[in-house]
This record gives sequence, structure tokens and C-alpha cells, in this order.
Amino acid sequence: MPRSLRWLPASWGGGEDNGQLFSISGWALLWSPELLHGTDLERQIDRYQFFSYFFADSLRMEPNEWLCITQLLALMRQELTDHDDSPSLRFVLLGYLRLILEYCNRIYLRQLSEEDKESSDLLKRFHDLLQTYFRENRQLSLGLPTVAYCASELAYSPRYFGDIVHKATGGTAIGHIHNYVVNQAKSLLMQGHNVGETSRLLGFDFPHHFTRLFKRMTGLTPSEFLGK
Repeated sequence: MPRSLRWLPASWGGGEDNGQLFSISGWALLWSPELLHGTDLERQIDRYQFFSYFFADSLRMEPNEWLCITQLLALMRQELTDHDDSPSLRFVLLGYLRLILEYCNRIYLRQLSEEDKESSDLLKRFHDLLQTYFRENRQLSLGLPTVAYCASELAYSPRYFGDIVHKATGGTAIGHIHNYVVNQAKSLLMQGHNVGETSRLLGFDFPHHFTRLFKRMTGLTPSEFLGK
């Protein structure tokens, strides 16, 4: 069996040992970067969005989709058993692996499309979360809200949350947060707060960080905004 590919019990990977006992069944397919090194698949691997170190959601497969993937995995295992010394084994395995990735990517994109029905509700909850965050002055102790924080509060992984926001708005989740922060800044500035006070009230560590973001988002510095 090549060193770059291993079949392992599912309990061997994907989680940190925290001393808590648990029982799971199934299998996991793990591969080393050596398997992909120098191939087209190595250069294209980033487009398979579901396979991210930070992705914690599940793929919701139809029975026929699950059957296709398990059949491909069975064929890979058979190849490893019957043709361990074959010079072409690596390329055969890469072909099966690419098919598995394509199936998973198609399911993932369909899953995102299904989220369209809920995206308006998600954006409302996202906006409400930001309102609550600043109304309760969490920024004074936690700093600016992050995508990871918002995703966690809304029960999504950061990557999946970002993909849904992008699909719904065409923009990024961090861009949505920054837009909200800048709108809050405009309100504070117009109420008579100076740049330093506004920066502190919004949770920035330094005024020049606030000024940089404000100019990037509006094309004006806070002082130029007040002088319009």
C-alpha cells in the first residue's frame, strides 16, 4: 500500500483528544500531499470548497449519491489490495479521488443553492446579531466582531457562512461587517464624537486602524467626511 494513501477507522482522524470518551463507526480516506504532488489535481484542489480545514458542516447526500461515492471508495480499496505494485496505481487512485471530489463539490454547490431559500432570513439574523453586539457594547471588551464569531453565533462554520453570504449578496461576510461598522462610525461622527472617541467606541485598538478602514470603505478620511 503506498505511503501516501491510507484507510483508517474514522475515530483516528478529524478530532482532538480531549479525554472525552465517544464511539463512532465508519471509515476515513486520508491522503498525503505526496499523492497529489506535481499533478493537475494539486493545482486545482482549492476549488473543491467543501474540503477546507475550517469547514465543519456536513454534506447532505441523497441515497444514490452516497452509493456512488461508497462504490468509488470500494474500487480504490480493491486497487490498493490487488495492484499494490502496479506502476500505474497512483494515476488510477488519482482518477478515483478526482471523481469523489467532483461528486462532493456538486453536492456542496447544490446544498448552497438550497440555502438561497433561507438566505434572506440569515442576512436578517446576521444584521440583528451585529446590532445586538454593538448595543450591548461587546466591542469594548471583544473588539470588532469577526466572521468566525458571527458564524459561530449563527451555527455555521466560517467558510460555509461566508459562502452563503457571498451567494446572497455578491459580497463577503467581512465586507458586510465593515459596512455596518462604517455606518455606525458615520452616526457617531455626526453626533459630535471626534475620531479618537469614535474609534474607541467601535472597538478599534488604534485610531489609525479606524481611519484606514473608513477611507477604504468610503474613499474619505473621517475628517474629510465631516468636512463635506
